[in-house]
Amino acid sequence: MHVTARVFWAPKAGNRTEEYEDAFWPASGVNRAGDRFRFAVADGATETSFSALWAQLLVRSFGAGNLRQAHFDASLRPEQVRWHNAVASKPLPWYAEAKVLDGAYAALLGFELYSPYPGRVKWRALAVGDCCLMQIRGDGMVASFPATEAAYFTSRPYLLSSNPGPTLALSDHLRSAGGAALPGDRFYLMTDALAHWFLHAAAAGDAPWRACRTVVQGGARRFAALVEDLRSQHKLRNDDVTFLAVELL
Repeated sequence: MHVTARVFWAPKAGNRTEEYEDAFWPASGVNRAGDRFRFAVADGATETSFSALWAQLLVRSFGAGNLRQAHFDASLRPEQVRWHNAVASKPLPWYAEAKVLDGAYAALLGFELYSPYPGRVKWRALAVGDCCLMQIRGDGMVASFPATEAAYFTSRPYLLSSNPGPTLALSDHLRSAGGAALPGDRFYLMTDALAHWFLHAAAAGDAPWRACRTVVQGGARRFAALVEDLRSQHKLRNDDVTFLAVELL
């Protein structure tokens, strides 16, 4: 199979690029053939310390094939250790050290395209939190995961923690899905603000996948224009936004 992928992102309005707390994998675009591809997006919780670092560790681990649905808790532990070691090496004021003890939190969506045998392509995904995947075929949406409607999004989603303790209930919040993929299918991975807009627009009878298609065709400037326009109309919450577009050729 031949796959292309492009990523677009923006920080909150008024924030600097270095304040962006989402993360994505891979770090650059894709345009090649292969029998397996992994992609991921993560959304670091702004109110927690070093959440951008935590989000980056999560997407890299999924991209390397280290985070799997089976024994997910155990596969998460090395990343928790890496986060704590990285943060411990930084000189921090006492009040920041106290906050670090609470850990960092992030939502994660991992997506994999694979070919079990020539001529057939399948996909599978796992998620914790409210990052979402949309499968688009032709001029319609085939699937959305884990959210299927805008009401899914709340102010208190369950998130992955950099501390081992809060993952005890993880099995109740780890979601998975899968299906078949056909040439021409497009898969859109989004962090929560953009996914909420997308599903709300779809429910209203619009076709938000068309706007996403114009972004892929128009590039970073078109994405920036879309985000600015949606924010100005109060259709997009002011949050970091990440859009990873994957197409099966």
